[in-house]
Amino acid sequence: MKGGITMRLIKYDNLYNDTLSELDRFFDRTFGSFPAFPGMLTREDARGFRVDLNHDADNYYVLAELPGVDKKDVNIELENAVLTISGERKSGGEAGGESTFRFSRFITVGDDVVADKVKAKLENGILTVTLPKREERKPRMISVS
Repeated sequence: MKGGITMRLIKYDNLYNDTLSELDRFFDRTFGSFPAFPGMLTREDARGFRVDLNHDADNYYVLAELPGVDKKDVNIELENAVLTISGERKSGGEAGGESTFRFSRFITVGDDVVADKVKAKLENGILTVTLPKREERKPRMISVS
């Protein structure tokens, strides 16, 4: 490039945290992905689904990527400050029949969540769980006298 800066972007996936992940990536880059057989657990399925955690003064937010999952196939449970998201994704293959992948993820949330006001919404493959904080645990401004 003339007078510019050349930048090379490298895909980084922090979900790989096992000792063989570099070898897995090498084989993926070299040979590509092999087709999955019905019922076969792929590496992407084995590592679970992506989750983003956020919060503000009033709520905790859990955003989970669940592409291809119908809302009737998702279960959400909150017990002892642990949010469990589980369910199944069904895929129908013409040659191999239907296969089902079951998934679950456990997320520790604050013990200050109002359990009976938790809301969940699945839209365009993104599950959004809103967990309201208890009133007494919300930050308050304190005036200095």
